[in-house]
Amino acid sequence: MISQLRQTVGCILGMVLLLLSCSTPAEATNHIRVVYGEARSVEHNQTRMALVKQKYLEDFASGLESLQFPGTLTLASAQCGKPSANYSSQTKTITLCYELMLMIANKLDEQYEYPRDQVKGSRTFYGALSFILFHEFGHALIDLYGIRTMGREEDVADQMAAAVILESSANPRVRSEAIDIMEIDGALWFFEFSKKAISESSFSDEHSLNQQRYYNLICWAYGKDSIRYGYLEGHLKRERARRCGDEYRQLHEGFLIMMRQYIPQEAPRSGTQSSRAAASNSPPFQPQANQRYNHPVYSELSISVDFRMILVNGLPPPYNGLPMPIELSSLPNNQWVQLRTPREEPLPISVMRDGYNVMIRWLP
Repeated sequence: MISQLRQTVGCILGMVLLLLSCSTPAEATNHIRVVYGEARSVEHNQTRMALVKQKYLEDFASGLESLQFPGTLTLASAQCGKPSANYSSQTKTITLCYELMLMIANKLDEQYEYPRDQVKGSRTFYGALSFILFHEFGHALIDLYGIRTMGREEDVADQMAAAVILESSANPRVRSEAIDIMEIDGALWFFEFSKKAISESSFSDEHSLNQQRYYNLICWAYGKDSIRYGYLEGHLKRERARRCGDEYRQLHEGFLIMMRQYIPQEAPRSGTQSSRAAASNSPPFQPQANQRYNHPVYSELSISVDFRMILVNGLPPPYNGLPMPIELSSLPNNQWVQLRTPREEPLPISVMRDGYNVMIRWLP
């Protein structure tokens, strides 16, 4: 089941960089170290060898190269003595345990018949493991950037993992291959199979109950796109399903605000006089969904359309280059509007919408 992990993780981590949209200044000193820990048993050594052969951790590390953080982050696999994955703030290490991968694979082998259900079982395996890794990556971001969170960090890590995966659906490759759906379904399967009987001590755990994490993820996915993830609606109470759009919007905006505040970004460089003239002469154009279009003057500034939303990328500090979402429904119909930052600063972009069709015009 490990054979396709390299392709999957490389694709999703590319979307992490699109979502975070960080350009690292020359003085940045981040370093990522990869360690494949020794395995003490034959079955765990087979897992280790598969990871090494596929360069799994190296591909994960390559997706983080543009992020700026102090010191060294270690990505490690290890035989831990129990099925788990964790992030250590003392050693700055994300650890993926061989026992966890073997436990997931064995459980799937019990549920899915080989070879009839091999593809379904493999996709569930990749999806579950991806969500787990992005959850731990959330812990790493919180620690490395000193992010202050409200509420339990475990809940915030779930929210960060969900935001990265769900926003990755804007990537044409991710969307066409339904990798985001694979990861959501894999995470839901993991929460479902690993749920435990509830006792009084369950409520004192640092994690929310797996049953709660299961329904939270369903609501966030459905709230992100009720059509793409509409197959999940039946798992929710009608009252909550109606609120999931607002719930995901709060999650998404909170995530972007958090990243803008803590992750540094270089400001866009000013354009030349000739390029400014080119911008003023640029005719309006209709952007295609999930395509990025760079401003002719400010090359770091770009815009993309994600169905019902416009994303402005490459904003200067204090917004730190992270995508600024603008709901199309918030704009007047059939009227040119100059876009502005959350602080009401004008941007060199003008937009006109006709329903959910959009025209863009660059301003000098």
